[in-house]
Amino acid sequence: MAEQTPPSRPYTQNKTVKIDLNWSRIGPFSRYDTWLRSSVFEGRFDVYGAQTCVGKFVRNDGMLPANGWWEIACPDNSFAGGTFRLTQEGNINATGADVTGEQVTFDLPISN
Repeated sequence: MAEQTPPSRPYTQNKTVKIDLNWSRIGPFSRYDTWLRSSVFEGRFDVYGAQTCVGKFVRNDGMLPANGWWEIACPDNSFAGGTFRLTQEGNINATGADVTGEQVTFDLPISN
């Protein structure tokens, strides 16, 4: 029997955007270039700050009042995660914390 691969959800967006991110592990600024790959269900993003960190978000409207969860991991072993809400424009407004308890917030433009 041939090995089966699970169905994949292709990314409908693959673009560079600016993310408004407040987290000291990324760097001293609040706006960074970000490579975004996403579909209506999930996405991945790479944030280019003092270090390049990778993130993931998954939409899950069953988590109301949140619309899903997110996480960001960096090469220095720092990690943050939390939940997000979608804005009226369809963008992500995220809140959460890192492993030290520092608050992390970001706004990620995912709409076309």
